[in-house]
Amino acid sequence: MKAKYILIICTVIICWQSCKKDNTPNPALIVGTWYESKLTLSQINTVTLNRTDTTFGSSEFTRGDYFHFSAADTASVWEDGSYFTLKGKFYYTDPVEQGFFYRGYKMQGSSLILETYPLPTCMNCSSGGGSDTVKILKLDPHNLVLQENVPDTSTTYKETTTTYYTR
Repeated sequence: MKAKYILIICTVIICWQSCKKDNTPNPALIVGTWYESKLTLSQINTVTLNRTDTTFGSSEFTRGDYFHFSAADTASVWEDGSYFTLKGKFYYTDPVEQGFFYRGYKMQGSSLILETYPLPTCMNCSSGGGSDTVKILKLDPHNLVLQENVPDTSTTYKETTTTYYTR
């Protein structure tokens, strides 16, 4: 009788393990060009706990707003000359397409680590390269959703950006 129960328990465990899903995104899916389709900016007041969200839909973006990931592990993000704040969409004084290049990227679990180039800070010196880490909320063949905590500039407000991309 004991052997029967052990066999049933082992069968249940094997079935449960085979159904368990891995939430780690497939790194091969990120390669290619992803066009920005939605942006949500969130700000939380850490004193009052009030939250402000501003969302910009697909009509606010152009084909000039995209993130490109190469198979050689480099990446670039491009914008059409506009930028977004909680108060709305604005354009740079000289609105031209602008890009930022990453010297590398890698995925670790649900984190996307973007390696930055050293930035010149004065004649013949630089700040050294660093990295930006963003959370991958969704990655499938047609959708990429990234979330990033904006670096702290205030002890009162914490900001997060959630950016949605499609192929």
